[in-house]
Amino acid sequence: SLFKQRRYESALDLVTTVLDRRVTGDDIALDALSRVERERVSDTLRVAALSFSYQGGPGSLADYFQSRGERPYEHLIYRALGEQHLDKERYSDAAGVFEAFVDRHPLHREAPRLQLKVIAAYQSGGFPDRVLDAKRRFVARYGMDQPYWGRFSRDQAPDIVAQVKSQLDELSRHYHAEAQATKTPAAYQEAIRWYRKRLAYFPGEADSADANFLLAELLFETRQYADAA
Repeated sequence: SLFKQRRYESALDLVTTVLDRRVTGDDIALDALSRVERERVSDTLRVAALSFSYQGGPGSLADYFQSRGERPYEHLIYRALGEQHLDKERYSDAAGVFEAFVDRHPLHREAPRLQLKVIAAYQSGGFPDRVLDAKRRFVARYGMDQPYWGRFSRDQAPDIVAQVKSQLDELSRHYHAEAQATKTPAAYQEAIRWYRKRLAYFPGEADSADANFLLAELLFETRQYADAA
């Protein structure tokens, strides 16, 4: 009722009261709730996301929880708001919402999954340059030598490990193709850099031999013969 009267702050205070009672951890599985509880939480998240949308988006969301105190379910509201934008084909806005959470909580358990949603949003919108930048940011934030892995083990987030590897493979292939097309030293060095990072993170895997061979080819083409050998 408060939301429909556009009394968004008052509505949000009650929304957080509901969520405080229903969502008690940052790794809550909504599908573990009963159907009635799941619907109640989903409706509450939808109202929260709409309220923040009408108040200016992720900036208002960050301000609200900064003044009211952080909550373990903030990522669910960012996700709901971003998905509302996706439903309206506002792809850049959706990506901005997902990344706003990552900027605010880069070491949160769900942060890399929201960073992946940034990539997906730009892919859905048909923005190849932004997709490439988003992939680079994902690896920069969640590569296997980054602080996230000081908090979580590979066994705790195998899907993220797999995505790091997948994104590295795609970046390596992209810059390899660019190097062969342009023949510029900068393109070659970029491709070499991504192959080396891929091998540093995943040195002993079966398909690492392919990456190693392709790296050697690039080194040979740039006359780095000793390294190629």
